[in-house]
Amino acid sequence: MVWTTMGFVSPGLGLGGKGNSVAGTAARRGFGLSVNMTIAANTNSVASNSEKEEWASLNTMDALSNEQKYKAMTLPKAENPFSAKYVAFDESDTTEYSLDKVVYRAKNGGLLDVQHDMDALAQHSPSEWKELFDRRSGRTVWPFGSGVWSKKEWVLPGIPNEDVVSMFEGNSNLFWAERFGNEIGMTDLWVKQCGNSH
Repeated sequence: MVWTTMGFVSPGLGLGGKGNSVAGTAARRGFGLSVNMTIAANTNSVASNSEKEEWASLNTMDALSNEQKYKAMTLPKAENPFSAKYVAFDESDTTEYSLDKVVYRAKNGGLLDVQHDMDALAQHSPSEWKELFDRRSGRTVWPFGSGVWSKKEWVLPGIPNEDVVSMFEGNSNLFWAERFGNEIGMTDLWVKQCGNSH
């Protein structure tokens, strides 16, 4: 099993999908960076069998205490810590930049890419990642409920939880706009406040 995820990350503009018009504008100006990562299946997960069993037994989130929920949303310790860095798209430029450094372009003026330590991410199997993200998404355990920070290890792996700034962006609901829909002749209109959704 192989997972591939792609999107657009723009410092100062937040995270958005490839269709996001703000992100698209930034990309045309050359101020953004792209995230493209593929994770292959790893049947030799770093989690011990007892950790896997304990982790898997925490499926009924509603009945858990906040401490138990936090534990259920935290991966077992991996031997190699997760890490990521900025690198230039142009492979002749071997300069690397820390993700916590404010940098918009490579030394040669080109675009930057986020490069993750894929071996570190592959210490956990695709099914563990999927279960982890499912447990976190839309929950109220800080900072994992956000559509962005529920995938913290893939976004900014080294950031301490207490340094995360979030308004639980992403995963926001569509709202039924019946009266507005009637005014414009649409019987089933749903809207989203995009300013709060990504």
